[in-house]
Amino acid sequence: MQKTKNKWKRYRGELFFLLSLLIFILVLGWVNLNFNPDTIKIAIAVPQSNTEKALVSLGQEMIDGAQFYVDQVNREGGIKGKKLELLVYDDQFKPNIAGKVAQDICASSALGILGHYTGAMSLKAGEVYQKCEIPAITGSATVDTVTDNNPWYFRTIFKNSDQARFIAHYVQSVFKSKNVYLVTGDDPYSKTLGEELKTYFIAFGEKLNFIGSQELNDDISRTVDSIFFHLLKLKKAGQEPDLIIIAMQEFEATKLIRKMRRNGINSSIVGGDSIGNVSFAQSFADTTEEQSTPGFFTDDIHAVVPAILDISGEEGEKFKNEFELRYGYTPGWLPIFYHDSAHVLVEAIKNAIIANENSSQKRFNFKDIATMRRQVRDALTKINSPEKAVEGVTRTFYFNDQRNTQPLVLMGIFNQNQFISALTQLTLIKDGTIINDLEEELEQDNLIQIGSDSYLEKTHIVYTGIDINEVTHIDEKNSSFLLDFYLWFRYKGDIEPD
Repeated sequence: MQKTKNKWKRYRGELFFLLSLLIFILVLGWVNLNFNPDTIKIAIAVPQSNTEKALVSLGQEMIDGAQFYVDQVNREGGIKGKKLELLVYDDQFKPNIAGKVAQDICASSALGILGHYTGAMSLKAGEVYQKCEIPAITGSATVDTVTDNNPWYFRTIFKNSDQARFIAHYVQSVFKSKNVYLVTGDDPYSKTLGEELKTYFIAFGEKLNFIGSQELNDDISRTVDSIFFHLLKLKKAGQEPDLIIIAMQEFEATKLIRKMRRNGINSSIVGGDSIGNVSFAQSFADTTEEQSTPGFFTDDIHAVVPAILDISGEEGEKFKNEFELRYGYTPGWLPIFYHDSAHVLVEAIKNAIIANENSSQKRFNFKDIATMRRQVRDALTKINSPEKAVEGVTRTFYFNDQRNTQPLVLMGIFNQNQFISALTQLTLIKDGTIINDLEEELEQDNLIQIGSDSYLEKTHIVYTGIDINEVTHIDEKNSSFLLDFYLWFRYKGDIEPD
């Protein structure tokens, strides 16, 4: 009986060893099956579920923009004959989920990551990306600290400090508003943008009458009501703001604006990039007011964005037409910037492969993911000058020492549910640029000084079109006709558009 027990123990030990070996072989086999040497994978992290409908829509726009570029690369033969594959991860717009998703991405064979949508998610996930050493590019998270002290995170969009400076000077010099009121959310994006704006408004002193601010908290419905009643109180006292600045997420802004517009608070509104999407206007589409009067909620709302297609030139128009044909909707800045972020990441992957081919050391093969990720990160840092810039849909991209691109901030306005360029833009003039007649330009309010030798230049946007009255004398043989038409211009300021 004792012998039998000893044998069983011995056999049990051997069986355990064999089972462990089998599991190891199966796992190894799964990893090898999961890794396709003919496919180069990049990941994208977006809100897809378990959150506000508006955020899910924005997440899909991010995917569409990146996939559009990936498919273009694959149609052209891929990278060195290898196809690109976009791996999609759902962060549910929750920082704790974003952290878990980041771990999944690190464990994958992705060479880089696109996303996340906002700063809260990017900051949490960024901690993981830095530890596992995988390069990430966000085309939408504007919180300044996303790239601070994280050598693995890059950004193609402007920072909150950039858009706060732009909004503040635009409000003071273009709107010339007297009573300005600020409303913020309580997430990192909203708080940091709001704090930057408040600093500017207080510093302007008598140039701008900053009459107060309020912040949303977790109880959105209650604080929306509180903000509304405070605005109503100001209106009854004859102190209704000329301009309300909104620094909050899109779904929060939607709730506040519905309450305001339905109850007679018709102040002009300026918001950050979070509300500069066509999807923001569409979030009101189910209301009776919007169905009877298009633009009821959103007309006269301005927002800053990194790209607007109506001033993007031929490349922008081409992208718009091809994107609409494929996805059935007009792209805003978000799909444009994730298309371009994918372009930048893929360009870095190409450069890393070429650098390795030209190296005598041949330090990695395509199964050496960790080394490849480090080389992709190094290749991103080398996209660091106008000469090495990557050409995007509306602009070129290259990174500075903090892994941010040169800020391009534009002001748009909603007009009957369309988001178009505002008629006045402010363009940053780089430090050290020689300006002719500087004193005269400042006196005429064409330039705004924002530092010791930094300036914002006012640029006028002119919309033009043709109203056809009559077509006569049609000659098919000579392909000629006589056209009677009006040529119209729409612009702002004392300029000569013709």
